[in-house]
Amino acid sequence: MLEEFIVLDLETTGLDPLNDKIIEIGAVKITGSKIVESYSTFINPEKNIPDYIVNLTGITNDDVRDAPVFAESSSDLVEFIGDRPIVGQFIKFDLDFLSESGLIFDNIVLDTRDLALILMPTLNAFSLSSLIKELNVSNTSPHKALSDAQATAEVFISLRNLIKELDIKSKIEISIIAAKNFSHLANFFKDEIEIEQEISIKDSLYSTLIQYEKTFSNSEPTNELINPSLDKKNNMSELFNEFSKDDYDFNYEHRQGQIQLSEMIYSSLYDGGHLLAEAGAGIGKSLSYLLAASMYSLETSEKVIVSTHRNNLQNQLFDKDFKVVTQLINDLYENNQFKV
Repeated sequence: MLEEFIVLDLETTGLDPLNDKIIEIGAVKITGSKIVESYSTFINPEKNIPDYIVNLTGITNDDVRDAPVFAESSSDLVEFIGDRPIVGQFIKFDLDFLSESGLIFDNIVLDTRDLALILMPTLNAFSLSSLIKELNVSNTSPHKALSDAQATAEVFISLRNLIKELDIKSKIEISIIAAKNFSHLANFFKDEIEIEQEISIKDSLYSTLIQYEKTFSNSEPTNELINPSLDKKNNMSELFNEFSKDDYDFNYEHRQGQIQLSEMIYSSLYDGGHLLAEAGAGIGKSLSYLLAASMYSLETSEKVIVSTHRNNLQNQLFDKDFKVVTQLINDLYENNQFKV
């Protein structure tokens, strides 16, 4: 079980690990849900700190002049970290700088930004300052390594608490997706599952996760649909025609391309395989895939995930488009349990 974590943050002379250098290291140890120990040191970069970095961090050339060079302090950092999982906000940045300085870790690596993207997907931004504000975490000295590490640790603890609120099936699904992408988050969520269920299956990670999925696959009730007017596999054209009625407060315009796209998506969900579709502006793509996905989900009691590249489209789906689809579903079906 993952009981201890090291949260790491670096300040550097710039953003390029090939040409810039570390000027400060901050790290804290988490045991359970508490910060129990810290480590920090200035590093002499053996080059001048640019003015914009001085203005950003408050770290001056005088601060680092008598500090050890990285090679002299790296053993202390290695000892502090040990074999514990390394946590950080956009941690790849820090690990790239350590790697270029000759220090490579094979520890489990967890990024608070990735966790926040999974657990708080409706946020508009995922920077450390945004997460601190959202989770009511204090950061007394932003852009100072130890202060940022402490704030990141508090964010991580808050995110772990959010994981506890997830249902078991969601944790399993997240872990399976992470395992397919060779992400350390797979082991992290697997441990959370085992803590909750007190289950330990001695097998490969992926096989264990699939076994979990089978164990809990029937734990949710299915929806019973009552709709005598439509067949089991719906005609999407008939569904879109419903939008022409006065009951719906938006200007529906019949677009054959929109219906065709929706039918293709609907069929692809039923028949399996992959569908790649390109459609021009104004055709009504959102309504096409939302209606197809919603009807498939209701008829099969299967979850459908809609993934968007940008949050503004995600917000549009939640705040506008899904309301129209939900209204149609409520009109067509009785006692439905449709949830988004």
